[in-house]
Amino acid sequence: MLDQLSKTVHGFWAFKDKIDEYKNSFIKEFSNIDYKYLENKIFTLPSGEKDRFLQGLAEIIIYKVFHDKGLNIQHDVKLNLTKKDVDFVIDIDSCKLNIEVKCPVICDHPEGTLFLSVGHRYDNSKIVHESIFKSILEELKKRFGNNLTKEFNNIQEEKIDDNKLKDYLLSAQSKFNEKRDQENELNVLFIALTTNDFIRFFDYITNPQTGLFTCNSYVNPVAFNNIDCIVLSNVMSGHYKFVLDFNIWDCNNYINFLIPNINIKRNSSIYCNPTKAEKALLEIFHDELLEYKNFSDEFEKTNKGLPKTAYLTLPTYIKKYHPILSDEYTKKLKSMITR
Repeated sequence: MLDQLSKTVHGFWAFKDKIDEYKNSFIKEFSNIDYKYLENKIFTLPSGEKDRFLQGLAEIIIYKVFHDKGLNIQHDVKLNLTKKDVDFVIDIDSCKLNIEVKCPVICDHPEGTLFLSVGHRYDNSKIVHESIFKSILEELKKRFGNNLTKEFNNIQEEKIDDNKLKDYLLSAQSKFNEKRDQENELNVLFIALTTNDFIRFFDYITNPQTGLFTCNSYVNPVAFNNIDCIVLSNVMSGHYKFVLDFNIWDCNNYINFLIPNINIKRNSSIYCNPTKAEKALLEIFHDELLEYKNFSDEFEKTNKGLPKTAYLTLPTYIKKYHPILSDEYTKKLKSMITR
């Protein structure tokens, strides 16, 4: 394992003096994991396949969660006739959890570049959205452009990535079965992110204007009605810059939000009256969404003059309860993944 791991880590990561520490921590955590599974997911990848490496890394981290809990794991399972496989099927307490894992590519912002963004689309129509914000962004670029500093010597508009989330939902939809036991089976999309992307994707899912898991979704909710919930996690932060003072391989050391698809007609609420399958999922992943919602409500009550947006409340929550993870967002740390 050590030889394969050395080749993989040297091929993808730029840890410099941390390379041995990273390898040793990996071997300690994965020495009792099925080697063939690890080999298939990360050890045999060609050099430079960053996208596939990140995806494989996310999958083995989630695999480890199930393995450490002694759960019955099936991986790469075909659930329907599409010939597309789901990453995991977990049997627990007579329930079945079907889980698809997605991990976006971690992109660096060039040093010295100030990025401007509207956060999310505010109208389903691209024409209407651009008519509202294009002139505003152009004016901001002009104003900042006339007052560049030593820290920022360039300005760019940041692309909204909600279509990437939409693609993840549609991909997972095609892999899950439409007919399932609502009480004992759950279709889950797990999205592994850095802290920066965690904040953005949470807003793409829940913003009241066009959020994909709201009644105003900019995509017809029928297109992903096989998906019961999303588990949103910033689990990739520990592999973005190796300076976190905890076990970076333990998914429950990060922030996990279990976000129900409210557009599915259900007889229960995942927090008030969860089904048996939902209880099983909540027992596996430490969920903080309810705590965050309570924090957000209190924050808005005491800061009535501020806009109601996850781009304000979520970073504040992370800074208060997860200060180590907050550093990535506030300091805009560069990715350690080589280009």
